[in-house]
Amino acid sequence: MNPKWFVIAIEMEFYKNIDKLLRDNFKYVQCCLLCLIESVATLSPSIIVKAQQAYLDKSSAKQPLESSGVLAVL
Repeated sequence: MNPKWFVIAIEMEFYKNIDKLLRDNFKYVQCCLLCLIESVATLSPSIIVKAQQAYLDKSSAKQPLESSGVLAVL
């Protein structure tokens, strides 16, 4: 859940390597990639909620929500 891992994954070319694996014809590799996709799909909503909460916490510490326009968006 730590955003630092996204940066590390990009630096290590993790996503490029996943893209290469998508072209692999072995059933085992395809099953592993499907499991990875399911895991990411399961985690994504909670990551977005946590990011939104962190953003709102930072903005509320700086100024009230009413004056920042955040409530109008929500």
